[in-house]
Amino acid sequence: MFEIADEKYAVENAVSSLKKISTKTIRSNQDNGVARFLEEKFLI
Repeated sequence: MFEIADEKYAVENAVSSLKKISTKTIRSNQDNGVARFLEEKFLI
């Protein structure tokens, strides 16, 4: 599913193979990366 998405976001602490094919790397999940990304992309 990740490979066919138009935009691919990986958290900083994802495995390197996933980060290599991602559109962008966001903050780690330990730093609330997904929540922060969603706030920045859709709420601001």
